[in-house]
Amino acid sequence: MRKSIKSLLSLTLTLAIVFSFGFVFADDKGVDKEKIGNQLVELGLVCEGENGLEADKLLSREDAMVVLAKLMNKDEEAKNYKGKIQFKDVKDDYYKPYIAYAADQKWTYGKSKNSFGFGDTITVHEFSTILLRTVKQEAKTFCEVPKLAEELGLLEDLNAKAKDKITRGDAFVMVRNALKSKLMALKTTKTYMKNYISKNLKTIQTRSYSFTQTICTDFS
Repeated sequence: MRKSIKSLLSLTLTLAIVFSFGFVFADDKGVDKEKIGNQLVELGLVCEGENGLEADKLLSREDAMVVLAKLMNKDEEAKNYKGKIQFKDVKDDYYKPYIAYAADQKWTYGKSKNSFGFGDTITVHEFSTILLRTVKQEAKTFCEVPKLAEELGLLEDLNAKAKDKITRGDAFVMVRNALKSKLMALKTTKTYMKNYISKNLKTIQTRSYSFTQTICTDFS
């Protein structure tokens, strides 16, 4: 019960911050990928590369698994996972637990039984498949993924085609869209959040950790 309350409070505070950013429901055609990326970093949902956001850099398969774990609120479990990894091409200790966890959760099957495809890039089509899992949606066939992703708004503000290799910047936009879709699916509106926080303000104020600590430790 304590864990459930903590998770609910963490989610509530995080969604409140999401709404305050305003990007989730933004509908501007001049989408600022850098700004969205910085907001997602602040929420703990994406990580910066060695040279910052690297929005123009192509997204790797392994980084996609990290993003998926964070969006599924399984980051702590994934990064501390002790399960054996089946893929022989994964040598990086940072990514090993994430990929092993993703494989055991059936989030990925790799490129073959022994190869994950470490260091390879992925397409918009493939990243759409990953994000659909975060909103608990599954296309009947792989070919139907782009259509379902478009229907759910995951491709909003995206100029890249399904077959194109996805950049980190485009991934930021799609992650933002997944948050929007997820919140809409939960029927979580700004009014609802205000009402919830108002009714539970005393409980929220008595928590010992700050918004920043909540994001980093509970929802990242």
